[in-house]
Amino acid sequence: MKYRPEIDGLRAIAILPVILFHAGIGIFGGGYVGVDIFFVISGFLIASLIIQDIESNNFSISSFYERRARRLLPALIFTLIFISSLSWLLHTPDKMRETFQQLISNAFFTSNFHYTLIWDYFSDWKLPPVFLNTWSLAVEEQFYLIIPLILMLFSKNIKVTVLIILALTVLSILWMNFALETDTKVNYYLLPSRFWELAIGVLLAYFCYYKPSEVKKLRDNFPSWLVMLLIASLIIFCIYFTELTPYPSNLTIPVILATAVIILIANENDVTGQILSNPVLVYIGKISYPLYLLHFPLIIFSKDLFLPFFEKWQVNFLAVLITFLISMFVYHFIEKNFRSKLILKSKKAMLLTSASSLLLIASIGYLGHTNAIKGRLELMNPELSHINEKLKLPKDVTFSQCAGQSSNKQCHLITSSIKKNNEKFLIVGDSFAANLMSPLWVLLKDESNLDLKAKITFACSFMPSSYGRWGGECGRARTYLENLTTSVADNIIFHINYQSYLDESKNIDKDLNSLTLLFKNITQKGIKIHVIGQRETFNFSPTRAFAYPWLAPFFEVEENSEILEKYYELWRDQGVSVYLKNSDISSIDDSYLYYVDEGHMSFNGGVNFLKRVGIQGLEDFSKN
Repeated sequence: MKYRPEIDGLRAIAILPVILFHAGIGIFGGGYVGVDIFFVISGFLIASLIIQDIESNNFSISSFYERRARRLLPALIFTLIFISSLSWLLHTPDKMRETFQQLISNAFFTSNFHYTLIWDYFSDWKLPPVFLNTWSLAVEEQFYLIIPLILMLFSKNIKVTVLIILALTVLSILWMNFALETDTKVNYYLLPSRFWELAIGVLLAYFCYYKPSEVKKLRDNFPSWLVMLLIASLIIFCIYFTELTPYPSNLTIPVILATAVIILIANENDVTGQILSNPVLVYIGKISYPLYLLHFPLIIFSKDLFLPFFEKWQVNFLAVLITFLISMFVYHFIEKNFRSKLILKSKKAMLLTSASSLLLIASIGYLGHTNAIKGRLELMNPELSHINEKLKLPKDVTFSQCAGQSSNKQCHLITSSIKKNNEKFLIVGDSFAANLMSPLWVLLKDESNLDLKAKITFACSFMPSSYGRWGGECGRARTYLENLTTSVADNIIFHINYQSYLDESKNIDKDLNSLTLLFKNITQKGIKIHVIGQRETFNFSPTRAFAYPWLAPFFEVEENSEILEKYYELWRDQGVSVYLKNSDISSIDDSYLYYVDEGHMSFNGGVNFLKRVGIQGLEDFSKN
């Protein structure tokens, strides 16, 4: 296949908005559109090579995957090793474990499934996974498990091949519209909603290969200014779209079609092709793959290490600069040597080395996931191991049964051995209450006359300002409490991140009065309410302040609203038991031993917090 420099120029137009979007630099709020441009380019180029090989009777599955391995794996393996090494050297135990976990899915090109499963409510409390951007690479490789087989099996009948791909394209678009309404993560990260974007590139490859005269006519008659307008439209999409834009959706269709037309029409003989063939754009396009792989993890790493020591724009600028420098090294000294077969010349050597390297990386990832590999910081500071300590719950109970974004989540932690006159406790609240489930279970599990359940709904305050969250699940969680009877629970342990909700509330008194009314109605039914007051929260994770001393001067305890004290007294007056801290944690040296982020506690932190509010046994619930 003849080299087309204008396609490398188009790659540059795709990668730059992606980098600027992730770095938060400039006006590219929809820079993620660049990934869709890459999908079309990839589908077109790979299908063109397959068609060419099939027509010349040179196609084989093993040769195809050797070529893919030479194209993708050297830079990918370098990135995985480089970033995981940095993680071992610099990350806190939780971050290192997360990074090593991601090695497993990346080694098997299933990271898009991994991130669909793990990217949840708690993600709002931390930086994204360092390899999150590899989801698109996984989508591509899953696509190339399917397309080569279709093209090869139906190579005798071009029309049938095109009809099959066209049918799959239509089905993919229909699925995308369905998934957009049902599960946005599934829609964004998984192949079924993205298949059609790559398939458009494949269909374009068929058209260009088998209809060269029509391609020439189109190129001769298509106005150059219109192609320029299409390129401008791609840039406008990158500016106009935002993180709130439903995506992928029907709004993605003009992006894909514009990219396909640019690939079809732009050539070395027209103005558009000459602009896209600009040496600077072409060079950026040539290093676009390592740029894509490296930019996101380096941005995330830089933020973790340097915010708020440097301003965000400074951190991002530094990360982007380092990305370009390392990408140039990867392209010239790694990628080119593998592609030209200066390294691992034979197909067998390349495929065996690739497979063994990926298995080794996956094995290292597993060892990190199980804490068999500990990072430098944990080896030097063993007390940090509390961050990754396994949750203590009954054998037949999982955390996900007890807590989540659904109001239906509920689990049974302790079942009373006494049928009559047992006390029925229910733990209710948001993720802060979830922090206390394990410590409370350990504290109370030997009580014979106690029944303990937990019903946790993340990010729900049980106040009007949060009713609409998770599609109304928070409102339904409130309704459940309003309808609660003594047959279900005669004691409620209630704990939420009060201050966070008050900071977001547009009407604090309305929200707190609503909570007061809820408590009043429940106590009138004969149900005792035990409200555990606000815990300490910080402007960033205490473990970061401990691990990176240059951040320590910026570490602060967040102030709590004085209005809470007023309502604590009001709740006490109406018969609610309120448990407040009898001592504070304010220093880094104290807080890093108990917190896993700026608000959530480890098991040790939960035990310590319960002790500080005066709860060390069942009898303490009857004292207050």
